[in-house]
Amino acid sequence: MDQEESKVTSRPWWLRDLHTVPAILVWYFFNITTLLMNKYIFQMWHFRFPMFLTLVHMLVSAVGSPLLNRHVITGPKRSVSSSDYAYRVVPLAILHCSNVVAGNIAMSYIPVSFFSTIKALVPVMNSGMQYVWLRQTFSVRTNLAITVLVCGVSLASYSELSFDMFGFVAAMLCTFLQALTSVVQGVVLTGEHKMDSLTLLEKMSPISVILLTPFIVLFEPTVASYDFTKDKIALLLLSSGLIAFGLNYSQFHLVSVTSSLTYVVSGNLKAVLAIVLSVWIFQNPISAVNACGCTLGLVGVFWYQMERLRENAQQATKAVQKV
Repeated sequence: MDQEESKVTSRPWWLRDLHTVPAILVWYFFNITTLLMNKYIFQMWHFRFPMFLTLVHMLVSAVGSPLLNRHVITGPKRSVSSSDYAYRVVPLAILHCSNVVAGNIAMSYIPVSFFSTIKALVPVMNSGMQYVWLRQTFSVRTNLAITVLVCGVSLASYSELSFDMFGFVAAMLCTFLQALTSVVQGVVLTGEHKMDSLTLLEKMSPISVILLTPFIVLFEPTVASYDFTKDKIALLLLSSGLIAFGLNYSQFHLVSVTSSLTYVVSGNLKAVLAIVLSVWIFQNPISAVNACGCTLGLVGVFWYQMERLRENAQQATKAVQKV
């Protein structure tokens, strides 16, 4: 390692990743705006068709992903075999589509602040699945962090003033599906089967559109008679789809240019900002106990993610030493 590389390595993590600040801010914008706009559509416009909103998101992704992959993202593209498509892309598309639908349903019933707090359980469910299926164990400190996280979310749920059981169940299902998608993706898209996020999104989106259509006909038939010229709701739905697609690209770009630590810290700060902004914009009531539960949950997820980064770094060091 030369002197210049040594200087870069010795810098604090936040200084080494300072050049990624614009990418982080763009990701913040798309992520938080997606949450707030969907809630705005459901709450202020009384739009009760979360599956149809998901369909709009998937249609935009189905059109935008190939355009972005072919004209913006440079570099070699991996071809997807029929076997990969059938046994890897299709199952992931079903999980991804179900996850987004559950999230939109939850958002139409519960506040963004409560939804964001519940979503903090994703790492816990992820760890549980890894333990059950992969027999992966975790340190005492990681388990303590999980305990803090679960206690925080439980406290926030118990004291939530705008609690809705259906919305809570949908949010928990969304959290479970997101964790399951992450684990399944880590198992089936490894080695020669690995593909980048945008290519995967390009392949999954048309499948999601096909999957959603019969469910919309069955569970949201009145959307066919909805007046989409009313109050420019069509423009709002399209804007929501474009912003959600921008979120997919900004997250793909951020992961490619920043470190795991910066991504973890940025993600937790983003969750805090989303909760604060949602409470300010939508004026949903929040008690002191509920605020403590949210805070405890966010502290727990941050602690957990930091411990997982530390454990992964230790495992990588041991592997290098063995070689």
